[in-house]
Amino acid sequence: MSASRMPCQPSPDAAAAEAVLLAEIGPEAVQVLRPYYSALVGVADLARTAGGQQLRSLLRHIGELTCKVAALEDACQHWQAVCNGFQKQLTQVNFAQAAARQAADGQRMRSNAMQAQLLDMMKEHQAGVLAARKDASVSQADISRLHGELQKSQTEVAMQQEEIRRLRIELQAVGSQHRQRDMDLEAERLRAAGSDLAAAHAGQEKARLKATLRRVDDDQREQMEILSAQAQDEKWRLQQRLEAEHRELVTCRQAAGVSEAVLAEVRSLVPIAIGAVDFVRDSESPAMKLARGPVLLSANTSVRIPVLALRWGPGASLNSTPGWQAVREGLFALLHQLQSGATMPEKVELSVCEVDGRWFCCEASEAHRFAALLMYQVLHRDAPVCPTCRVTSAHKVLSIPKEDFRQHSGLSVMSCGAVWRDPPKDDEDFLRAFLVGSPLKEAMIDFLYHQRRNRVEDALQRETAYGTSPPFLAGHGPSQRKEELVERAALPTSFWHQQDAGASTSLTPAVQAASTASAPAFREGYRKQAPI
Repeated sequence: MSASRMPCQPSPDAAAAEAVLLAEIGPEAVQVLRPYYSALVGVADLARTAGGQQLRSLLRHIGELTCKVAALEDACQHWQAVCNGFQKQLTQVNFAQAAARQAADGQRMRSNAMQAQLLDMMKEHQAGVLAARKDASVSQADISRLHGELQKSQTEVAMQQEEIRRLRIELQAVGSQHRQRDMDLEAERLRAAGSDLAAAHAGQEKARLKATLRRVDDDQREQMEILSAQAQDEKWRLQQRLEAEHRELVTCRQAAGVSEAVLAEVRSLVPIAIGAVDFVRDSESPAMKLARGPVLLSANTSVRIPVLALRWGPGASLNSTPGWQAVREGLFALLHQLQSGATMPEKVELSVCEVDGRWFCCEASEAHRFAALLMYQVLHRDAPVCPTCRVTSAHKVLSIPKEDFRQHSGLSVMSCGAVWRDPPKDDEDFLRAFLVGSPLKEAMIDFLYHQRRNRVEDALQRETAYGTSPPFLAGHGPSQRKEELVERAALPTSFWHQQDAGASTSLTPAVQAASTASAPAFREGYRKQAPI
């Protein structure tokens, strides 16, 4: 009889059976097994009357199992709630990670843009420095030339003034001569008056002398007027020339002032560029003496050269991919050591050579050092970066024709060996690209493969437990299904997706489309691929 139909006053046998049932199973188990209460009471009555210990043991075992099942159900509910909370936290973390990744991408793009602007500013500053130097040299030469011409004009004016002074002296001398002639004529007149000459002859002689004197005076006056006009014209021409040269000098001084202002601005923005230019123009520097002298016979061929004075050699190239080698011991490793102070620029060695007054890095294996020094110099524009340079012969950079080499500026470098241009979006692809050249690459690929294989086995167990299977496994036996799913563990994690909590894990259409290919071949190809 069920618990809902029990009589209000049970019989003594039923009460004894219930007492045995409560004693063996316990009140909690009785409450859990209330739907089967009548059957349990019958078994307890049988165990009481027959005296069977096995039935009593069975009742005790049923009670223990019932308590354990109740405890397990409570634990399952507790862990289900905990898993739900963790699932919500995981969702929030994924959202936060996606937002952080977008922010990092934005920061990276802004950093690249700022780096490009910085490089453009450096190029403009260098071009401005060279143009200012060139304009200053031209202005200095023009000023020197105008100063020489001004001195020459002043000398010519002094000579003209000396000539005018000489003509004045000659005019005074001619006047003195005229006065002397007048005195002589007067003396002759007196002598003629006291003599017995005839009055007519004396008058004719006097008229002849007066006409001669008048003619001489006219000639001297005309000559003096011509010389005075020529002197005035020459003076006016020299004054005009002097004013023109003065205006040109003022213009040159204004241009020189503008050039000095530009040069001062360049000094304030990139003060180290002036030092590099001074080094290049200094023909008596120790580096130039080593380059022009017997280098092979010198005991020490190492000097310190400003990094901004160096150029890339012909055909130079640089791999700027932030991979394992570059971060471990390449470009970015050296830049970090310089920035953190672990390595000083003076300890970095470069092989350089000089051709036509220009300095080039002649070793292709030292391209990452030169690039790291340039990047460090850009970060520290207030202090010159002078690495230790070994001066060698120039035959390493003269591998191209002389005409092409004159057109080679060496101010930029080409890119080579880049593993990727845009960073891979998938984390696993980015890890593969980063581990190119690393001894841990195969170990990491195997680890990822085993992780995916474990996830596939877990998915297979869940599919078996829920009684569902993917479409591409229809018609396969249990062993074939397991082998097929294990072989497809080589597929990348981006081919899988998980549904909400409590739903089974299934394969995406990409995997279903890839199911037509051989799984071992696909796994081998995917393990060897290198993302670009």
